[in-house]
Amino acid sequence: MHYVYVLECVNNKYYVGKTRSMHNRFEEHVSGGERAAEWTRKYKPIRIKWIRISNNHSLEFAKTLHCMKKYGIKNVRGACYSRINLRKEDYQSIYYGLSHKCFNCGGDGHRARDCENCPKCNSAWEECCCTYSCRRCSKMNHFPGDCNFSCYNCGRPGHYARDCNYCENCGGYGHHSDDCYYCVNCGSHGHNYDNCNYCVNCDDYGHHSKDCNYSSDESSCYCDNCGDEGHGYEDCDYCINCGMHGHHTDDLKYCENCGECGHYYEDCKYCSGCEEYGHHTEDCDYCENCDEYGHFYEDCIYCINCEDYVHHTADCDYCENCGEYGHDFTDCEYCNNCDEYGHYYEDCDYCNNCEDYGHHSEDCFCCENCGVYGHYSEDCDYFITQPFSRGL
Repeated sequence: MHYVYVLECVNNKYYVGKTRSMHNRFEEHVSGGERAAEWTRKYKPIRIKWIRISNNHSLEFAKTLHCMKKYGIKNVRGACYSRINLRKEDYQSIYYGLSHKCFNCGGDGHRARDCENCPKCNSAWEECCCTYSCRRCSKMNHFPGDCNFSCYNCGRPGHYARDCNYCENCGGYGHHSDDCYYCVNCGSHGHNYDNCNYCVNCDDYGHHSKDCNYSSDESSCYCDNCGDEGHGYEDCDYCINCGMHGHHTDDLKYCENCGECGHYYEDCKYCSGCEEYGHHTEDCDYCENCDEYGHFYEDCIYCINCEDYVHHTADCDYCENCGEYGHDFTDCEYCNNCDEYGHYYEDCDYCNNCEDYGHHSEDCFCCENCGVYGHYSEDCDYFITQPFSRGL
């Protein structure tokens, strides 16, 4: 079970979301912190306009399209359209959703799951090659008769890699890489990498780079452990794990839990949850509900809503709609529109604009400028003259 809600924000903006804890999620939106949506950080929420409890995972998407149709696409964000600046594909899918067209091909009379056209090329499946694997090159999007396959080794068309005479070592043609006598270690011809006697570290001949012990010329030695010159890898006293001198990286055990050397993860006595020593992170009995130790979250009897040790927050009968106890949000018949009990917000026939019954505030066409029904104040052409006094 989860809540699907609509938030009314400043500047006539709206946000549609889904959560398991409506009270906590609304506070996150209002605070405008890191956990708030990008839209609600820009347009601060005013109140909860609509809410439902449902197991339908597509209700959030459907409600987002409904609000976009009612208030305009530029004024609503939610579901998969939560970013402030929508992409071109987003506007296209919104148009298909509002016009009840297929998201796949844009046609009428069927849904995307029943579409008979390919989503990539919009052609019939029997004529489509987007998902066809060519038996010549094993690639997609074409048939064998249209294949212009290329060699995986050199990239040229007309032959396979097994018949290629391109050498990856020296970059020449006429022989394969396995038969090449070009050395990638020293850059010379006549021998390969394994038979080279040049050392890149010492910049001298007599031994291979992989066999260098950094003892032939101490001033030109380079350490692969710390990156400094003057000593070899075996003689280094720097540890990459803890970033300290005094021991080698290979000499001590390293713990990923606390980031220190000398012990392993399973033997660590540091807790990254409470940032204290004495127990491991996996053995910590810290409760995220009450911010105390000695029990876990599911065993806590503290309620964040009541701010008292009476029951768990998840078991609280606090209603986020009217702010009272004794009933759940789904059983509340308090109306936020007229501030009365006995009906829901969407069933209210009271208008806050004209302060009269007979229609809802959202359906009101009363002009605040002239007081006449049938248009809004921004469309009114009536000019109110204000009395003024001329200075003597």
